[in-house]
Amino acid sequence: MNFIWKGWVGFCWLMIGLFMMGILGQVLMYFEDPDFTLILLISLVVVQVLLVGLFYFLGPKKNKDKLKLISQRFHDKNKETDLIQELLEMIKKNDHHSLVQKKLISFKYMDKSDDLVQIKRYISENKTIEKNKLIAFKQAKKDELERVKSEKRYALLEKKEAARNEILKKLKTLCIHDKEWNSFKGGKLCIGMHSKLVSDLKGQKYDKKSNITKDKQVFKYKYGRFENQRGNWSYSLEVTFENDRVTSFKDL
Repeated sequence: MNFIWKGWVGFCWLMIGLFMMGILGQVLMYFEDPDFTLILLISLVVVQVLLVGLFYFLGPKKNKDKLKLISQRFHDKNKETDLIQELLEMIKKNDHHSLVQKKLISFKYMDKSDDLVQIKRYISENKTIEKNKLIAFKQAKKDELERVKSEKRYALLEKKEAARNEILKKLKTLCIHDKEWNSFKGGKLCIGMHSKLVSDLKGQKYDKKSNITKDKQVFKYKYGRFENQRGNWSYSLEVTFENDRVTSFKDL
């Protein structure tokens, strides 16, 4: 095919040369032959000039464009090859994948090359590694925050537990008999239990009633307040104390 094309281009140059010689011959004939009119000369010259232009366009012009295109392709391919080599050097130096990707262009001639596949794999793998590192960093930071929160919660619980133990020690000193402390630990009231242990078990006291004499102080309190169906306050327990000790209690 290349041989045929070269033959065609040569033929076109031959025809161009012949037509140019024809034009020169007709100009000379105009001056030598009295019967060769100016109109005929112009007509023949115009036709041959058009034919020269036609053969030039179909042969040399196309060949020139073809050679220019081949040259441009060769230049672009070399440019892509040089760029690939530059990118491979960057990979050898372990440059950041973003710098490699920044130089990556849309390849036209080397898009199927093994080197380009290697470059794209390098970018993809490093992106994945960086993404996993970021995820791991965020998770580690989250775990650290959770650890700090857990330590703070644990410290707070320890503090509360220590404070509670101190309260329990003080409450235990108010017990005269073991049954009072055992009942308290079981969450139940008993006769003789101190009023502070009752308050610790049952919460706030309400509806105070007192009977104070020279020898003793008798108080009645109600516990477990709630709102009944009529919208009034009701209570679940009534306890009677004498000198801060339980003498009786009943459910209401």
